[in-house]
Amino acid sequence: MVSVLMPVYNGEEFVGKAIECILGQTYQNLELLIANDASTDGSAAILESFAAQDSRVVVIDNPVNLYIAGNRNMLMSRARGKYIAWADADDESVPTRLERQVAFLEANPDVAMCGGDLEIFGNTSANGQVRAYPRTDVEIRRKIFRYVPLAQPAAMVRTEAIRAVGEFDLSTPPAEDLDMLFRIGSRYRLGNVEGVVIRYRDHATSATYKRLRTIEKVSVRSRMRNFANPAYSAGVADRLYNVAHWLSIWVMPPKWKITLFNYLRNS
Repeated sequence: MVSVLMPVYNGEEFVGKAIECILGQTYQNLELLIANDASTDGSAAILESFAAQDSRVVVIDNPVNLYIAGNRNMLMSRARGKYIAWADADDESVPTRLERQVAFLEANPDVAMCGGDLEIFGNTSANGQVRAYPRTDVEIRRKIFRYVPLAQPAAMVRTEAIRAVGEFDLSTPPAEDLDMLFRIGSRYRLGNVEGVVIRYRDHATSATYKRLRTIEKVSVRSRMRNFANPAYSAGVADRLYNVAHWLSIWVMPPKWKITLFNYLRNS
């Protein structure tokens, strides 16, 4: 079974479609655990309507905000599946996502976490573009000091592996995904399945746009902490890149940086 974990905060505009995409997967042996993170809009009613219609949907209402990392930790503690998959409340999983990722992990027992490619959509100049990710463990390790080479919105992980490395570090948001990836990769192999698994909604109200400078600062610090990690190999060019990235945080406007990133990473 796959435990799909979805934190929701004021997601009434998109969460219904996100849930439908999970329940409509070709792989049906799943539970969908949703954290309503003290939403103040109509999210609660939408979530409860799905729970009333499908017993696989379980909604947990938070009296206060736990934010993404706190919600993931809380939901992980309730997960019953062999695998855990993340699902964001504003993205859309393609119908075969879970089936392909389960098949990949079953065929590669030494791999603990896998992702896949993203198709960008929404109110953005990158609409329709595909963001591809490296496939093999070797390639992922080679890229990890430049960008996140396994997309968090598309990730599936073995439950036993994530419980072995521990919960998300609450001191690392909003880049807790990179810290977790480094920790899992320190003990297990990583991979990405072929093709698009997520339609990734790129919009101006997303956390990436609103908190880019904070994301960048935490990400660069996380990479630098792992320069000496024996599970990875940070070369001179990687180290210089991160110094340049740190300096760019203070001189390049976030909107310009997102445009440049999309140009370099998307096809």
